[in-house]
Parts: sequence; C-alpha cells; structure tokens
Amino acid sequence: MRYPKSELEAKLSAVLRDRTTEDQYVQEGVKQLRDWLVLHPEGWKLFGPYYPEIQKLLDQYEPDYVPIMDWAPEYPDALALYRYDSEALTLLAALMWQSENGEYLAHPDQPFSIDTLDGPKLFQCGVGVVET
Repeated sequence: MRYPKSELEAKLSAVLRDRTTEDQYVQEGVKQLRDWLVLHPEGWKLFGPYYPEIQKLLDQYEPDYVPIMDWAPEYPDALALYRYDSEALTLLAALMWQSENGEYLAHPDQPFSIDTLDGPKLFQCGVGVVET
C-alpha cells in the first residue's frame, strides 16, 4: 500500500513535534532500525515493498551495516512507487507499513498484493515482484 502524501505529512508533523528536524528524525530512526535489524536479521521482511528504500537509507546513514538481504543494484526499480520526495516521509511510510502488515513475517513464503507503477502486483519476501 502506498500511503497518500498528505496523510504522511500530517503524521510526520505530529512525530516531529519533539524533534528539531526531519534529518534528525531520519538519522535517529535509521540508527534504531539498524540496531533492531542486528538483533532480528530476518526483520527486513516486515518492510515488504518498502525494503529497497529502507536499504538505501541504511546504506546512506549506517554504511557499516551489512544486511542479510541485499537488493541487487541491477534489480529493476519496480518499487519506486514506495519512494517519497523526502527521506522522512519514506521512512515513516515504511514504519507504518511494518506496523500494519507485520504478520507477513509469520508467512514469508506467501505473496501479497502491492501497488506498483504498472498497477497491482504480487510481492513475495526474498523474491520481490512475482510474475502472475
């Protein structure tokens, strides 16, 4: 699910009340995410279609972190729909998706529906977009 930008902006505004900047939110959030993924290496599956964007944030802010799952550079950017025009919105959307859809970790082999630039597709953790 791609969240409407206006919904994310409203939620981000509420989240940032106690923070000074979006950059601080992203830096702290990515560090906490990295620490959590170190303890739960399979946790990347919880981010579903947002994981490629999460990995980009990890690569940028936590370059020493080596993920258990790496999206190959040649992987088509089919999930670009899950990238927002700010890192803070992208991170918030990924965390919201994880919170709402975390049960997929219990059944990682089961594909689920995501929105892509080409319309709805099936996505499977560790595989990516599944051709139907």
